[in-house]
Amino acid sequence: MAQAKKVKEEAKNSSKEGRPTKYKPEYCQGIIEYFDIEPYREVEETITFKNGDTKTYYKNVANDLRFFSAYARSIGVAHETLREWRKVYPEFSVAYKAAKGLQKEHLIANGLQNTFAQPFAVFTAKNILGWRDKSDVDHSIKDPLLEKYKEWTLDEIRAEQARVAGILLPTKRVRESAEETESA
Repeated sequence: MAQAKKVKEEAKNSSKEGRPTKYKPEYCQGIIEYFDIEPYREVEETITFKNGDTKTYYKNVANDLRFFSAYARSIGVAHETLREWRKVYPEFSVAYKAAKGLQKEHLIANGLQNTFAQPFAVFTAKNILGWRDKSDVDHSIKDPLLEKYKEWTLDEIRAEQARVAGILLPTKRVRESAEETESA
C-alpha cells in the first residue's frame, strides 16, 4: 500500500514538471563559439582590362551575420526556448549575453567597413540591438509673455482675466450704442 502511494505521488509531481528540458551545460560554450566569428574576410579580386592588363586588389567581404534563431535550430530547439533558458540557467544567461555582444560587434564592424549596405545595417541595428533614432528636443518655452505670468497665483490670473474682459466688453457695448446712434 505504501508503495502504491509513493508511485502515485511521484507521478503527481512529474506531471507538474512537463517535458524534460533539452538544456545541456555545453550549450553555454556552444552559443559563444557559434557567434565568435570574424566579422569580415579579405578577398582577392582581379580585374582584366580591354588591353589585357590586369589589376589585383583586396576587399573586405562580410561574413554571414549570425542569429539566435539559427543557433536554436542548430541544436533542435525553438528560439523561445533560448529565452526561457536565460531565465532558468544563470550560466546560460551569461553566455547568451556574451553571444549578443559578439553579434553586436560583428554588426558594428561590418557597418564601419561598409561591407553591409547602410540601410541594412541601420535597420538591423534597430531590430536586433534595440537601437533607436534619438532626437533632442528642447521643450522649454522662451516666451517673455509666459515668463511674466509664470509666477502668478490662480487668483491673480482670474483678476487679470476679469480686467481684460472689463476692457473688451465695454468696447463692444460702445460699438453697439454707436451703431444705435447712427441709425436713429
